[in-house]
Amino acid sequence: MQSKMLLGVLSALFAMALLFTLAVPKRPVPGERGTTQPTAPTTGEPARVAAVPPVAEPPAAEELVAGTWQPAGFDVGLPAPEGWVPSRRRSRAYLHKDPTRPLQGNFSLIRLPNIYGRSLEGLLQENRAELEANPQFELESIEMVELAGAPRIRVDYIGTPSGGDPVRFAGLIWLRGSEQIVLTFTVDADLWAERGPDAERCLQGLTVASAPAAEVPAGTADTTSH
Repeated sequence: MQSKMLLGVLSALFAMALLFTLAVPKRPVPGERGTTQPTAPTTGEPARVAAVPPVAEPPAAEELVAGTWQPAGFDVGLPAPEGWVPSRRRSRAYLHKDPTRPLQGNFSLIRLPNIYGRSLEGLLQENRAELEANPQFELESIEMVELAGAPRIRVDYIGTPSGGDPVRFAGLIWLRGSEQIVLTFTVDADLWAERGPDAERCLQGLTVASAPAAEVPAGTADTTSH
């Protein structure tokens, strides 16, 4: 029992560190505010957990169709602000206001394994606990919302990389089969008042082609509270 709890905590810690690292893209521009790469906590066991391998991908430019961002492998559509640019990096898909200055505003999508078979409510409680416990993060809110015809986790928080400036995150999390789909908007915290309303409209305009997975597959126990 204790071993299962420890693995769950380590997995959650790794997932939060991974999301913080991936949501703030690399390639900082010298002198740009807020581009310091965060230092992820290091633990032993979770280092073997990896993002779900990417599907065969078309050129990123083809993933913007009639003003809608439709990255392959995610079954989603997101209204794209005019002039924003799609890109790919390994298993992640990005939509940037300015690819050379990522903290001017970007959306990111990633597929992560739900390796312990958590329910959506279990993932919410797990993320809440880790965000509240990690001094790099300031949780503003996390709740279940109804969006694109299904319940999804909505989370808003601020992250401050070691030696860096605050970064504002607004994310959605949902289940698809044995995976978590994580959609995150990331921006310099000082730009949230300016960019946040447009980001909200995009998030509210999300469409999902495939139905989300059942909360917990039949015969599988949610171990969150054990």
